[in-house]
Parts: sequence; C-alpha cells; structure tokens
Amino acid sequence: MLEVAEDDLALMKPFVELIEPSIGVITSVSLTHTDRMGGLGKITHNLKDLTLSIPRLICNVDFSELASSFKPVATYATSKPADVSIVSTSRAKSGKLTAKLSIFDQETQVKTQLVGRHSLSALLAAATVAHELGIDATIITKALADIGAVKGRMNLLPGVHESILIDDTYNAASPVGVFAALDTLAEMKGNKIAVLGNMNELGAKSEGAHREVGVAAAKVADLLVVIGPDAEKYLASAAIEAGMDRSRVKVFHTPYEAGHYLKKKVAKGDVVLVKGSQNKVFAEEVSRILLDPKLKASDVLVRQSDFWKRKKKRAFAQ
Repeated sequence: MLEVAEDDLALMKPFVELIEPSIGVITSVSLTHTDRMGGLGKITHNLKDLTLSIPRLICNVDFSELASSFKPVATYATSKPADVSIVSTSRAKSGKLTAKLSIFDQETQVKTQLVGRHSLSALLAAATVAHELGIDATIITKALADIGAVKGRMNLLPGVHESILIDDTYNAASPVGVFAALDTLAEMKGNKIAVLGNMNELGAKSEGAHREVGVAAAKVADLLVVIGPDAEKYLASAAIEAGMDRSRVKVFHTPYEAGHYLKKKVAKGDVVLVKGSQNKVFAEEVSRILLDPKLKASDVLVRQSDFWKRKKKRAFAQ
C-alpha cells in the first residue's frame, strides 16, 4: 500500500501514473494548504483527474459530495450509512474507544487503541480495503484492534503530575482536524486544557479559520493556550469574544514558554490537548515538556531527531 501526498496536481500525477494503483481511497476534501491548492472546488477537480485511471475507488461518504463525484465501488463513513460504518461507540475509563462496526451488513465489535472518534475513520478505510481484497470480517476485526495511534496523531500519553496528554502535534493544516480534536477533549473527564498553535498555509482563509476554532475552543476548554501570530490575533480574540474569560486565555510566542508555563499549572487528572502546525509552531515541544519523565520523548513524540532539534533552535533562537 502506498500513500501519495503532494501539494499540487502536477507533482502528484506522475506518481499515480508510475504506481498504477488498482485500488484508491479518497479520505476527505477539506480546507488544507489552500494558499497553494486553491479552494474545495479545485481540490475536488484535481482528485477527479488523479483518479481517472484507478479501476476501484473507495470513498469516505462522511463528505457527501465524494460518492456522487467519484462513483466508488465501496464506501465507508463514521456518521452516515455506508458499506462499512459505525453502529455505536463507547469510551473506556482510559479514554480509548470501543466501536461496534457494520462491515457489509456483518456487525462486529472492536476494542480500539484510539481516543479520537474521527480517528476511527482510518480503521473504517482499512476495513473497506481489506473487504475489497477478500479478507474475512473476523480477521479484519482482530487486526483493527491492534492498530494504535501513531506519533503526533491523537496519541494518549501520561503527563507530569499525573495529567493526561492528547498529543496531536504532527500538524494542524485545517480547522476540521482541530474541531475533531476539541470534540475529543470535550468528552474527556477532568479539567480541560487546549494548547492550540497556528494553522499555517491557509492563505486568505486563515483569519476566518482561526476565529472559528477560537469560538469552538471557548465552548470546551477551561484554559486556552495559544502559540503563534494568527492564533494570538484571531483565535484567542475570538475565544474571548465568544465569552471565555481573558484570564483563561494565555498567549505565548514559543512552545517552550507555553510548556514551562503549563508544567507549573497542570495537576492530577487534567487533560491537555496539544495541537498546532509544524513550522514556526512545533507544538510537540509543549508535549515534550509536559511528558511523564518515565517516557523517552523520541519514542513517543514527533520531530525529536538532531535535525529537528537544530531546526527548532534556529526557529526560536533557543
């Protein structure tokens, strides 16, 4: 299985032509990297061009336009009827989700290793591909239970002072992902802290996107910590305008400042969501500072190599 990821059609198309995939999975269409890729219409148009030669397409029909645009051989969805879908979910004390799935009308239950409901979409995509390849639902279910969160993607980690971290620091390229992460934070028990960095590369959509996230954060977080100029200018101010007390909104210019501030504040049972774009934010450094010292940061967090350490040092003159 190969994932093709690039920033425009001209860069992606040669890879698709070289690989000649027999199955393609279209996971979503959202406002991501719009300063280079254009609006949703252009992204959808480019996807059509890219997938013309792929004989079997699988679509996530949580995004309703995908099924009508691409005529898939199979579909999956977390919130709508589909060939592979979620019947119900429950959350264990640990925060991890158990999901009852319908795989082509065969119901099965999976005790997942995942904390974010939106993360279940990846399990559904995997199950749909596996079914298309002729794998039995029993084998699919067993395999899904073994899939854990990857570094920087809604990874549940122990924090200092017996706090809990939801480390989602790989990137924050669109408000959709931030909304989903905040939804997860809302479902967790305990004092809720949201650490949100800039969403880079949104171009003209940046102000509106940050303001929308600020409004959403105000409804969930007991404490909001922001990192980066757009997060400060738009996200934090929108949260305050939405009714969040100014004393519960903290602004920092580097992840190091934010992390050391929170290290003095977090207490047993606090749940800290950490999310932000890569460059100029590097929110994983907040997670590193707040991580339970029994864990090694390079084992559980993104961008901990010497290369990235040098890059961060240059970025923040640390």
